[in-house]
Amino acid sequence: MAFEVAVSPVIVPTKTDLCDNPHQYIEDAQTISTSVRVVVLDARGDEPKSKLAEWSGPGQTIRFLGSSGVGKSTLVNALSETQSIATQAILEKDDKGRHTTTSWQIHVLASGCAILAAVEVGTIDSARLKRREKLAAEERYNSINLAERKSDEKALGKMIRSIQKGNRKSGK
Repeated sequence: MAFEVAVSPVIVPTKTDLCDNPHQYIEDAQTISTSVRVVVLDARGDEPKSKLAEWSGPGQTIRFLGSSGVGKSTLVNALSETQSIATQAILEKDDKGRHTTTSWQIHVLASGCAILAAVEVGTIDSARLKRREKLAAEERYNSINLAERKSDEKALGKMIRSIQKGNRKSGK
């Protein structure tokens, strides 16, 4: 599917240090297609910036896909040289990552911020950029409100269950 839309897929195993035989996983990934690159790296260090530079320059977009806890947010943090996305440590009992990120976002890297330059030369209409920023702000506001509502609903549910439990004990 990626090739049909002219996207260059890259498989990025990020936690091979947790495997007894990481080479087997790398070999398995390479059998998917001879046209798919496999780039092995430690997402927590400097490797993402250097090893993914080919795909993270000006005018390029990277989309990380993968199961929960595989290191997508850690990769974004490494590429942006920030800790803007929350991450969690691997669980010691099963050596698996934990689901942390609950939404998708676009992150513009300092090395690839061509949007303002495109506005300056007229390639992108400044009004369009302002509309996009307004929508992004609304989405952040709605996400915060949704999180607050869910938190309030959870607290209310706990209170109701506590009252019901007390009523059952007292025979009411």
